[in-house]
Amino acid sequence: MIWVNLLQDTLASLSLATELPVDQELLRRQPYGRYQNVVSPIMMRNIIAHGVYQLAILFYMLFAGIDFQLQLGWIQKQMGGDTEGARIRIG
Repeated sequence: MIWVNLLQDTLASLSLATELPVDQELLRRQPYGRYQNVVSPIMMRNIIAHGVYQLAILFYMLFAGIDFQLQLGWIQKQMGGDTEGARIRIG
């Protein structure tokens, strides 16, 4: 496990260290203040929206899982394939 972590961190560090900065103005910008927000309101909105979207998909699959399985089986039958590979077991 530690070897995987070491390998992934090393490759990421090398890629960040060897890439030239695209925007020189970024290097001249003053650092953010101590009390300034790191996450902007737009970022927070996007995080919340993606969380709600993923929860909606998860709850649909949990509570309408049987219907979801039947629809996949019906689609697979229409295509003339095996229905066993189309089922998703939920719950």
